[in-house]
Parts: sequence; C-alpha cells; structure tokens
Amino acid sequence: MAKAVYVGVGSKARKMKKAYIGIGGKARKVKKMYIGVGGKARLCYSAEADKFGMAASLSKARSLLAGTTVGGYALFGGGGYDSDARKGEAIMDAYNASLTRTTAASLSVARQGLTAITLGNHALFVGGRSGDTSFGTVDVYDASLTRTTATELSIARCDSAAAVVGSCALFAGGRRNNGLFTMSQSTVDAYNTSLTRTTATPLPSNVYACAGGTVGGYAVFSGGSSMNSDSTLVETIGALEIVRAYDSSLTSSQAAPLSRPRAVHSAATIGNHLLFAGGYNSTTGKYLSTVESYDASLTRSTAVELSSAKNGLASATVGEYAMFAGGYKGDSDAAYVATVDAYNTALTKTTMPDLSVGRYGLASAVIGDYALFAGGISKISSTADKYQDVVDVYSA
Repeated sequence: MAKAVYVGVGSKARKMKKAYIGIGGKARKVKKMYIGVGGKARLCYSAEADKFGMAASLSKARSLLAGTTVGGYALFGGGGYDSDARKGEAIMDAYNASLTRTTAASLSVARQGLTAITLGNHALFVGGRSGDTSFGTVDVYDASLTRTTATELSIARCDSAAAVVGSCALFAGGRRNNGLFTMSQSTVDAYNTSLTRTTATPLPSNVYACAGGTVGGYAVFSGGSSMNSDSTLVETIGALEIVRAYDSSLTSSQAAPLSRPRAVHSAATIGNHLLFAGGYNSTTGKYLSTVESYDASLTRSTAVELSSAKNGLASATVGEYAMFAGGYKGDSDAAYVATVDAYNTALTKTTMPDLSVGRYGLASAVIGDYALFAGGISKISSTADKYQDVVDVYSA
C-alpha cells in the first residue's frame, strides 16, 4: 500500500503529493522516505504506484460497464448482468475522493457495451445496447452529477472507442444491432464542449472494438475487428492494424500501422506516449501481450510486453503511471487474468499486486490519486462464470 505524508496548511492536513531534495544543485524527486521506529527503518512515504486496497462494492454486480471522471467523482455506469450480459442496466455509481460510494441519477436508457469519456466539465456516456437493440443515446453528467442528454450519435452503436482532442470528444467505430443482424461501423462523431455534434472523416474501414487515446495534438484510434451482416468475422487484416489520427481541427491522417492486427485491446496515455496494449488477433487466434507506443509525432515504437497475453483489459492513468488491469486469455486454466502492469513516463514496466479477482469486461476511472477498477466477469468453476461488484483501488 502506498504511504503518504501530511502537512498542516491553514489548520488542515494536506497530503504531500511530491517531495524533492537538492543534489548537486538540482532538484531530485524523492521516491521513498523512511523514519526510524524502534531501531528499524519504516516506510512513511512512497511516490511509487501500489495497490491501495478495496473501495465499497458497486451497487450491483455487472460487466461491460463504462467508467470516467467528472468534478470530484469517479463514475461507473451501465453494464450487463444475465447469462450473456446482453441485457443492459441503467445504474450509475459515483465514488468521491474518499472512496465513498453514492448512487447518481440513472442513465436515461439501460444498456451495456457503452463508451464513456470526460470532456471539460462533463462526463459523457455514449451508445451501447440491450439485447439486440443498439442505442445512440448520449447521457451527460456535470460536476454536481446532474444528468442531461445531448444529441444522439449519428448511428446507434455499441463497442465504440473514444478520445479527446482540443475541445472535442470523438467516438469512433462500433457495431450496430437491429434485431436481425450486426454491422460494424466506420462513423466518427465529434462533440464539442457545448455538446454540439458534428461528423468527422470516417475511419478507413468498418470496425468495432478498436481502441482510442490522445497524444500530443492528436486523437488516435487503432485496430479493431469487422463484422458483416450474418455476424461472421471478416478477416480483413488491414482493418485490424490501421491507426488513424485526428487533430484539433478534426483533420484525419494515417499513422504507422500496429505491428500486428488486434482488437479488444486497451489504450492509455502517460507523459508523451500513447500506449496500445494487449488484444486479440482474430486471424491467428492468438491473444497478445505486446505494447506499442506512439509519441507526439505519431512515431511508433514498442514497450516491454505485458506480463500476460490478454484482451478485454481496462486501463487508467494515475500520477506518473499508466496501468493495465485484468483481461481474458482464452486458456482453460486461469483464463480470467488478475495481473496489473504499470508503465511510468520512461516506459519502465512494474507489475503491481494482483486484482482481488481475475476478470475481464471491467471498467476504470480515476479520482484524485486513485485508479479504480470496477466490475467485470470472472470464472468460479469450469462451467460457471460470476459477475463481479468488486472495486480494486491502486494509488500513485
């Protein structure tokens, strides 16, 4: 567990976030401090990432929920809970900086497979599905957790990716269900801070389960899978490795492709790097542990691999660490992964203490110095799954 030091400021205890010491005329960041207790050195302060513990459980166990942050709250909305998680929920759980859970106004439409992101002073929960129906609904929460709705997506869909660039949040790709068939999409909808919707240049191919993030002046979307009208996976390799970037004027360009096709992977930004981690290659049937980095000029490089090949993982950036948690690796033994890998600004990897339960389909959100990983689905026997309500907390 990370340790903290507090100082008195205006008669209040304030947590010290960073400490520096002068060495050779330069300020060096202090990573750990020790104090002597009973003749032994005891750790009293740590600036390194670690597992903090557990927060109060979600109000209901569920998978394929979405998480993001607004004001002083980490929000977890929607999700599914039945034999295949296709039935959506409308629940919205909110955690403050003390990790106290309250229940905010429900989503306007119950759904799972939705996408969430923070844009200015608003948290947007977008799209999703329940059963065989897809939604274009955009629910918006402000810092007081008041819920309103914005203009719907141009095409109803679930399993899209999101990223912010400039004053716009972009929602790219996804798949649409209409009760008869499923079709992946190339549409990219953009919302500005006034919540006005415009449509940006589409992705080069119809994809769902791609990943999105921000680096430098770009929103970047990578990978994904295509699906045709009879729900058969289309093995179009180019669609699965393409990386598309959008600048603040929503001008689109193509970046260096991923080193290999992947979908159901995860993205996180740390310092000047956007990391794409894990995923599944439908052509080879392989789960992936590779981590690829794009810098502010969209130059691609590779980082140290994840500790386990997996897809369906969650990511969060807290302090100076990007964390990738949980996932699914498709093996009969221990298919539901509990590992948490953290990358610092130098892309040095540290393996954190495991999640309390190995699971995939979990969601993440950051509040203060805490990264929260909530919900998901795990295995309890060779034939039975379990939907989870646990919330693991990591600090940095």
